Formats: sequence, structure tokens, C-alpha cells
Amino acid sequence: MLIAITAVFHKEDHPADYALFVKETFSRIALAHPEHTFIFLTDKTGNTQYSLINNIAEHYVKAPASNKITTTYWYDVKTPAILKRLKADLWIQANGIISHTTRIPQMVFSPDLKNPKRFFTSKKMDGLEAIITTGDGQETAINNRFPAFKGKILTIQMPADTVFQPADWQLKERIKDGNTDGREYFFYAGGTANESNAIMLLKAFSLFKKWQQSNMKLLIADKSVHKNSSFLEKLQSYKYREDVVIIKRPKKQFFAQLMASAYAFIELGVEDKFAPTIYAAFQTETALIAAEAGLVPELAGKAALYINERDQDMLAQHMLSLYKNEIQKSVLIEEGKKMLSGISWDRTAARIGQLLDEFTQK
Repeated sequence: MLIAITAVFHKEDHPADYALFVKETFSRIALAHPEHTFIFLTDKTGNTQYSLINNIAEHYVKAPASNKITTTYWYDVKTPAILKRLKADLWIQANGIISHTTRIPQMVFSPDLKNPKRFFTSKKMDGLEAIITTGDGQETAINNRFPAFKGKILTIQMPADTVFQPADWQLKERIKDGNTDGREYFFYAGGTANESNAIMLLKAFSLFKKWQQSNMKLLIADKSVHKNSSFLEKLQSYKYREDVVIIKRPKKQFFAQLMASAYAFIELGVEDKFAPTIYAAFQTETALIAAEAGLVPELAGKAALYINERDQDMLAQHMLSLYKNEIQKSVLIEEGKKMLSGISWDRTAARIGQLLDEFTQK
């Protein structure tokens, strides 16, 4: 069987997270299923992790521009014609969008339910063999919207990248010395693009500093390419601006080290998308404070201190609580380890491989 996999990812859709899913799952599936041929539709060539696997090939295809017309043309006209020439038996959409015109059976990986028309609609139900999603809450939501999909949904877990590992004390000291003047810090990876979250975080940090009078710092990793001039202007007049550190677009390895060295990690931006930062915090053994929204309670369980959305007072109280209570921090870290139990890329790949087996047996 020839299986085509869309490995073209859109900048607005967390491309690194989708790419991680493709790399970690389908490289394993290809090794376990030498009877199939896997073709990756990609706008980037030379992926060394695939080149060593005999039954994986790459087919270069230019990514569509980020607008509705070209995206529709790419999925409904251009790429189906390519796959027809290649004689593909199955098309796996690994970025949450499906074709509405192809006759090739499709499976879709859909971690985002905020806009279901973005990746599948009721008019194309018959062409979908399966939906792969990332939580029981997602499965329930899909079943509620599209009852015809019941029994076609596979719920998987997505561990974070293996680069996220605990840091020893030497690394932690080096990271703190190089970025926060040797001080402990709260780590926030939501950047400044979501200004309301960033401002709420600053207000909570102000309350924390007012209540505790500590030398703790707030470190913000900003992955956005664009500068949020409005937020930066507000930061200039912020009372504790000297205790706020912004690191622009940190590389993956450095980002993992920042998380592993943090006193606690704060996650405010997860709604319906899969949340690799949750598992990243657990893998680095970093205490977690998170907004109680979307998939987070399901993914984090008892391993997080939760805040209501936009509740700066509660966020400040949790920051203070962790600062004062090392035992509470240790308990959260241990709960995080429990949440990782049984979650691995091997298991996730095996479950998707079983889905492919079921398809071939039809």
C-alpha cells in the first residue's frame, strides 16, 4: 500500500508541533510496516531522519500561500492530481485540513476544535476513514458535532520532544547566571503575541512581588517573529521591568533548558489545541501553573495548579504558594511524572499503525 502524508505545515498552526507528530510517529510506523511505502509531501527536503528508512520517500510540493483561495486549490486540485499520478491508496492529513474533492481515502490528525470547518466538514464525511485526535474531550466534542464519526475516532497522546529532559544543578545555575543574574524565575512561553495574557501575567507578577518582596524574575520566551510594540511600550513603564526578561525566538535546545531550569512554568494559552508544553513541563520536572481551559485538565490532572481564565489574583496566589512551599512544588512534579506513565511515541505510533492495519483489511 502506498500511503501519502501531508507534511506541509502552515505558520499560523504551530508547525513545529505538527512536524514533531509526523517525525515521531510515521518514522516508527514505517520501520514497523516495511510492506507499505510512505511518501511525505513536503516543502522541505533532506530530512535525515527519513532518508535512512528504506520505505520512506519525499515528494517536494510547494506550500500554498496563507489564504483561502490558494489553500483550497492546493488541497482540492493540485495535490490530488499529484497523488493520482503517484497512485496513492491512502492520504493522511497530518495538519488538520482535508481535501473535499479527492477520491483517495483520507485520515486526518485534528488537534484543534475551535474551527472545525478548518479541517473537516459534514459534506465530506464519507471520504474520511478516521480522525486522530489528542484527548477524550476532543473525541466527545467531535461526536457531539458529527455523530456519524462515532467509532472512527482514535485518541492518542503526544509526548513532548525528547529534547525536554530534567536539568542537573550545574545546568540550572549556568542558565540562571546567563539569563536572570543567577536568580530563580517563573517561565512563560506564551510570548507577547497574545497581549491580554501577557498583560495579565505582568499584573499577577506585580501582586506576587508586592506580597513577597522577593528577587524572583519573570522570564518570557517570545517565539513570535513580529514585535508587539504595544506590549513593549507598556513594559517600559512597568514597575518591575528590571525583573522581566524577554528572550526572542529561543532555539529548541535552549528553550528546553530554560524550562528545565525554571522554578515553575506558567501556561496560559492552551484552549482546544494539543498542548506539548504541558508534557514538556512534566518531562523536565518543572512545576506547572496553568489556565483551566480546553484539554489542560485532562492532560495535567493533579499535576498543575489551575487558575480561572484571566484571574490575575489567583495566578499571583499560586506563584506565591509555590515560592513558599517547596513540598507543594515537589508534589506537583511527582504528579507530573505519574501523568507521563504509559505515554510514549512508541505506543502512539503502534496505535496509529493498528489503524492502518484495519484499513488494509477492509
